[in-house]
Amino acid sequence: MTYKTGLSMAWLSFVGIILGELIVDYLIRINSDDFYHSGIPEQLWFVIQMSAAALALFFVFRSAKLIDTRSRIVIHYALNISLGVLFYTVVVFFYIVGLGIDSL
Repeated sequence: MTYKTGLSMAWLSFVGIILGELIVDYLIRINSDDFYHSGIPEQLWFVIQMSAAALALFFVFRSAKLIDTRSRIVIHYALNISLGVLFYTVVVFFYIVGLGIDSL
């Protein structure tokens, strides 16, 4: 596995699983009687998201093995984890608040 392959697999798996979960949740909601109280059960919702994060972290850590210096490894971890948290926060926030499922 090359560095770019590992990083691509990390991001594709994370983004794909999160967006796939949101699509399935939305489809369940629009096909149910109560849009605001249906959807994927909350426990399963968080298990899917934790699994997506764990899989992405696996590939991020695996691709870091191909980096030669410690400072670049630290930058690699900090950048990818920060961007992942930012992506997750923005996408899920706008999904939940934007659809009116929950509010602040």
